[in-house]
Amino acid sequence: MAEDLGLKADGELRRALDRRHLLFISMGEAIGASWLFAPLYAASYAGGAALLAWLIAGALVLLIAFTNAEVASAIPKSGGLVRYPHYAFGGFVGFITAWAYLLSKVAVPSAGALTATRYLSFFFPQLYNATTGKLTPLGYLVAYLFLALFVYINYVGVAVVGETVYWIGWLKLAVLTLTAAAMIALAFVPSNFTAGGGFVPTGGTAPYTGWAAVFYAIPSAGVAFAYLGFRQAIEYGGEGKDPSRDVPFAVIMAILIAMSMYVLLQVAFIGAIHWNVIGVNEGAWSALRKSISKAPLLQLFESLKYVVPGMVAFITTWLAVIMVGAVLSQAGAGFVSTGGAVRALYGMAANGYLPGRFLELSDTRVPKWSLLMMFLVGALYLLPFPTWQSIVAFSTAARVLSYVVVGGVTAHALRRVAPDLNRPFRLSAMSVLAPAATAAASLIVYWSGFRVVSELSIVVLAGLPIYFGYYAHRRLKAGLGPSFLAGLGEAAAASLAFAYLYAATGGLGRPDDAALWAYVAVTAATAYGSVAIAYGLGAEPLRTELRAGLWLPAYVIVITALSYYGVFGPRGLIPFPWDTVIAVVVTLAFHYWAVLSAFRTKAIDQALGRA
Repeated sequence: MAEDLGLKADGELRRALDRRHLLFISMGEAIGASWLFAPLYAASYAGGAALLAWLIAGALVLLIAFTNAEVASAIPKSGGLVRYPHYAFGGFVGFITAWAYLLSKVAVPSAGALTATRYLSFFFPQLYNATTGKLTPLGYLVAYLFLALFVYINYVGVAVVGETVYWIGWLKLAVLTLTAAAMIALAFVPSNFTAGGGFVPTGGTAPYTGWAAVFYAIPSAGVAFAYLGFRQAIEYGGEGKDPSRDVPFAVIMAILIAMSMYVLLQVAFIGAIHWNVIGVNEGAWSALRKSISKAPLLQLFESLKYVVPGMVAFITTWLAVIMVGAVLSQAGAGFVSTGGAVRALYGMAANGYLPGRFLELSDTRVPKWSLLMMFLVGALYLLPFPTWQSIVAFSTAARVLSYVVVGGVTAHALRRVAPDLNRPFRLSAMSVLAPAATAAASLIVYWSGFRVVSELSIVVLAGLPIYFGYYAHRRLKAGLGPSFLAGLGEAAAASLAFAYLYAATGGLGRPDDAALWAYVAVTAATAYGSVAIAYGLGAEPLRTELRAGLWLPAYVIVITALSYYGVFGPRGLIPFPWDTVIAVVVTLAFHYWAVLSAFRTKAIDQALGRA
């Protein structure tokens, strides 16, 4: 029942990462692609109040990180973020969480490859089509070469990744800090922070204005996407020299450093806007997304040569420095995120959700088949999600959905069912901080808007045939035919209902209550119907795991319906901020349901050496 199949492979991993490596591995993604694009998108959505988006998101992610740090200190495992829910709830919750997390993880190397290629296009315009906002065929080829480079560096070994990312990290911090300082020193315009009707703007920030725009920017502009890179130290935890102490330090310090850097850069970015030079009306924040979207930081910095002509030579020279820093930055982030995705696949195999082949290590002690699979799936992500922002929006929502489970819920549940775990990093006030962390993660999902939340719901629940057809059959002895067909029927029926919802709402953009409730009814009936079939087919271990996970499909369905009726959905019936208040109350109810559903798994006893 819910055992850890990765114990042997865990012991063969190379423990080569010290505290500095783990810190810069987390920072390598936290300050990755986002510093090149997120300041633009955050400003375009929230104007001067983009600063608030960074501060609020940083505080929310810190809550999530604190709860993750406690679990990671108690059970340091490579691929830990897909393994910890398995320890507390077994395979049903564990699989859904891991599936959502995997969908987000394999997208991140693609985002890094895309970003590096777009910044190269500043000097090599044949890589990017500014009219369509997508890479050219040659640009795609370059992006795939970047992905191949990420895979190669990871194959060489974790020690090489750690040392490479460490030195690239220092270079990145230097370029970012000096660029922000130069922008502030050259041509800073304080009045920009109140353009558009005030610091929290009342206009110019479509699709939302005021505080709604600030919260929408958190998941949609890449703000949360940036901070969530903190998790990488947890993903590499099983390869740390002293992970129980070093991982909590790395994840918390990475967020604090990233928050400082992003606030500095956002101040510099907003202050450096000279509206007439970039051809945008003052306060028309949303127009920035068309004016300087190709390589935002480079384009804005280049525009300063028309503002301070005497500094043209310096500006031209520093542009080359920014581009080199940008490409190296994405390379470093790509090395880290590729390794993180590989360890997510490895963790799923350790849980029993994927074949044991994904646990096999190469001569360099890296999960070799997981590495190959990551490259293949990551390459596919460049096709349906061809823009950085579209990758970010989906990846952020999918990743944070997993944090609803793997942060506050799992930490709180393990306190209840495994009080005897040694916790070198132990949170005070867990009864307060754990529900707050769950609410923080859920709000980031909710603020993503109905389009992203509904797409995420169908993708997540569509993974159930794999759970029923592979894990429930192989590990818990459910009958293959009926179990798999139940899961397949759920996925097919929910997909058809979603297709109807999509068509009836004009691509999820206009209200149609009947279509929404048809989708909700079909999804709920088929999800719980497939659970009921598997429950009847399985023995007590399977039934225990299913009972422990009844809350999770319900949460996904409820948050989808709420996003439809809130201010970020097409119906917009519940005004802001009451929609956010309701989202918090609903989430807290699911948090306590989840905590009470956890049970003592065999994997916990294995972690304690008692099984």
